Parts: sequence; structure tokens; C-alpha cells
Amino acid sequence: MYTRLLLLAICFLTMSLFIAGCGPGQLFGPTFASTFTFTPTSALTPTSSPTSTSTSTFTHTPTPTFTLTATSTPTKTPTNTPTRTATPSPTRILPTLTPFKTNTPSPPTVTPTSDVYGKINALGQRIKQYQRSEVWTGGNEYSGCYTWEDLDRFHARGGAQKMAETARGERIFKEGVIALKQLPTDKRDNFLAKWNTPIDPTWAQTGRIGDGTTDAGQTTEREIAQALTDLIKDMLK
Repeated sequence: MYTRLLLLAICFLTMSLFIAGCGPGQLFGPTFASTFTFTPTSALTPTSSPTSTSTSTFTHTPTPTFTLTATSTPTKTPTNTPTRTATPSPTRILPTLTPFKTNTPSPPTVTPTSDVYGKINALGQRIKQYQRSEVWTGGNEYSGCYTWEDLDRFHARGGAQKMAETARGERIFKEGVIALKQLPTDKRDNFLAKWNTPIDPTWAQTGRIGDGTTDAGQTTEREIAQALTDLIKDMLK
């Protein structure tokens, strides 16, 4: 009976040690070898039987230790987002406002009518009348012709300038100048150039004495034409 109890105790101890070897020491602790000495003592020790002492040696070789190495996950350092610098918008320059300008209608273009040209032609005829009022044609080298003495007397009476002063107040000149203003500049200049000439050729130009006027007469006609056309240019301003 004592032997059975001893065996049961040994089995219980062995199981306890085995369980202890596979416990926390296997997972976390170091490997170790232990020797146990067990001296069983029975409460019921017969006086007649000798005390039996048994020594048992147990060697425990634990299962290889598994070391759990914790791999540290690298700390994710947040990448600094580049600072967004606000670029100022370019200054918007407003266009300069042009003051409102009222379109002034151009004066209507006047097309010269027959009445306009009639007044212009009348002006030209009036210049010829002034020339004819002083100079005549015909005569001969002895009598009846316009001489240099006649020109001197003309100058003594005020000459062509006096005629121009008289013509300035005449209706024909005023209406003729208004009509000329309706013509283009080139056409107007053509009329003035035509009027600023003598109206008669000289005897030398015709080749016959008495056909035309003398040199003195043509000089007088030219002076009168020059004075009157200058008057018209002044009235056109």
C-alpha cells in the first residue's frame, strides 16, 4: 500500500513539473534544469517497519524557448505639405473711360446747281466789264488807240484799287463769292486763274495794227484783273 501511495505521489509530481515546464517559463522565461529530492513521510508509520528513505532525481529539459520579437512599425512621419504661398492676383487696370463725344453731323455736301454756276459766270462777266470800262481796242499808231498817257490818267484816278473798293459792295460779287464756296478748291482756283488775265490780245499778238489793243491797254487790263481776283480771294476767307 505504501508503494502505491509513493507511485501516485511521484506521478502527480511528475505531471505538475511537466505542466510547470510548458507554462510561462517556456514562453517568456529562460531554459532551466532542476533536481528535486523527495522524501515521502507517511503519517501512518508503523513502529514495526523500518523507515524507508527514497531519493529520486528528476531532470527536466524544457521545450526550446520561443522568443517573440516585437517588430516596431516605423513611425510614419507626416511629410510636411509645402506651404502654399498665395500669389497675389495681378492688379487689374481698368481702361480709361473716354468721355462720351457727341457725333456732330458733317455739313451736307452741296452739289453745285445751274444757279450756282450762273452766279459764278456772272461774276466773271462783271470782271470783264470793269476791264472794258477802262481799255478799248482798235485805232492805229497815230490816233484812237489806248496809250501810255491813258494808263497814267487811270492811275491818277485811283486805278484798279479804286475799282476793287467799289466791287466789294456789289451784289454780283457777294453772290458770286457765296457760289464759289460751294465748289471744290481745285475748281475754284481754276476760275480765279481764268479771270486773272487780260481780255484782249495786243497788235503784236494778232499781227495787225488795230486788231486788239496796245501794250498799254493790255497792261491796264492785267492790273484790273489782279486787283479784282485778289478781292475775291479775300472775300472767300
